[in-house]
Amino acid sequence: MTRPEPLTVVEVEREEHEIERSSHAIYGLVIITATLVAEREAATDAVTSLLVLWGAGMVLLLAHLYSAAVAQAGERGRWLSHAERHLLILDNVPVLLALVVPSILIALADVGVL
Repeated sequence: MTRPEPLTVVEVEREEHEIERSSHAIYGLVIITATLVAEREAATDAVTSLLVLWGAGMVLLLAHLYSAAVAQAGERGRWLSHAERHLLILDNVPVLLALVVPSILIALADVGVL
């Protein structure tokens, strides 16, 4: 029986990065689901529901980006470079993707498909 080769530093960092992106997606889904549950009685139409949903998603994204940027800047002891900010934004795309399926379902329900 052979032992698996130990992971390189790059492979470990890549794996940690993927785990972090997955956690962003799950975090986004939890917050978006909570938003939908909280606003379901207050919403009078699909447009209101979509506005509340996307508004909550934008606030979530901005809060997460800001907190991550502050944490990384503190860790590095300097402001983030343009490339680092760009990567930070890309890492948080799963938070926004959590809005897509609920938005489609709300739109379909509004036109009577669901």
